[in-house]
Amino acid sequence: MNKRNKLAVFGLITGALLFLLTTLAGCTSNAEEQSQKSVRTETVSDHKEKHSCCDEVEAEEISDASLYQLESSWKDQDNKSFSLKDFEGKKVVFTMFFASCTYACPILVNDMKKVEKALIDEDEISSYRFLLVSIDPERDTPGKLKEFAERNNLDFKRWKLLTGSSDDIMELAAVTGFKYKKDENGDYSHSNIITFLNEGGEIIHQQVGLNQDITPLTEKLLSLN
Repeated sequence: MNKRNKLAVFGLITGALLFLLTTLAGCTSNAEEQSQKSVRTETVSDHKEKHSCCDEVEAEEISDASLYQLESSWKDQDNKSFSLKDFEGKKVVFTMFFASCTYACPILVNDMKKVEKALIDEDEISSYRFLLVSIDPERDTPGKLKEFAERNNLDFKRWKLLTGSSDDIMELAAVTGFKYKKDENGDYSHSNIITFLNEGGEIIHQQVGLNQDITPLTEKLLSLN
């Protein structure tokens, strides 16, 4: 091979090497750029994980056994709209009654007041609310309920009295096992049940009857606390 041909071959080899080196340099640069992008993406992701403002917080679901699943609407003794779900986070002691009742209902309320006093004595009252739901929507107006509460010295910081539609009353009675029937005089025969709800609105205990010894019940409630 003469000198001219050798130079030609050498030139071709040199050109190929330069092309190869340039290509490799470009690949390396792209890889570094992708790596930097990857690092930047991970940093933003890490930032989101560390800051609650970027988290998606799911609302707590209400148990299928909770009374707070009921979509009922009520009026309280001050004629303000109220939902059972407004009690969420508190333990609730409640019964159904009618304000013009002269026998069973006053005893039921008195039994609830005994529970209230026992919880006050044990310094547990702050986590409880007491509820009376009327089964007599025609006569038990908010004003009538307030008169009943004042007559029975019920503390409005803890006690709530509600009236609602016949359908909502019937639904609540059905899910708590409370039976009632209107007689020809407009009064009611009814169950004598005090129901206890946990903070999520689930029934944890029911006391049946009048003038019951509340000592075992109070001990049970305190043990749940």
